[in-house]
Amino acid sequence: VPDAPTGFTLTPGAADSKAITFSASLPQGATALVLFSQGVMDPAPVLISTFPDGATQNTITFDSSTSGEVYAFTLRAQNAAGLGAAAGPVDGTIP
Repeated sequence: VPDAPTGFTLTPGAADSKAITFSASLPQGATALVLFSQGVMDPAPVLISTFPDGATQNTITFDSSTSGEVYAFTLRAQNAAGLGAAAGPVDGTIP
């Protein structure tokens, strides 16, 4: 399995956009980045999205979330052998 992604950061979007952009470096041998979140009310990690082809910067919009909600995000790299170690958690507030 691949190593954890490095340089994992979150950037909130404009006010009321409910968008967060993440960036990270894809580890060698990884084929995708997989983003998980944990809410304050639901501590179990939830799969948000998988970003294939080595995309290292992506914007996610949380349509069903409330602006101001705080989440802890983790990012894992994936290849044919499975998911690697997690980078994070990084706290993010939904704008």
